[in-house]
Amino acid sequence: MSDEALVTAEVLEQKGILPKWSAYRLARMGLIPCFAVGAKHRGVRFRISEVVEALRKPGFNGQHGEAVGDQRGGC
Repeated sequence: MSDEALVTAEVLEQKGILPKWSAYRLARMGLIPCFAVGAKHRGVRFRISEVVEALRKPGFNGQHGEAVGDQRGGC
């Protein structure tokens, strides 16, 4: 288990990793790791290192926000 803090999509955008709307869209598509938080699991949080690693994976197409292969559901 990682001790790295969970951050919002807004923090990902502030750090220049990817736009907030892209983070939510890619998470929903299951292309970047995410965590559902809150009493009703409606909030979404990310670990920066996991997002960066997912974006660097071979087969990830950053221009279209798609990955080659399976697309599983995310948060």
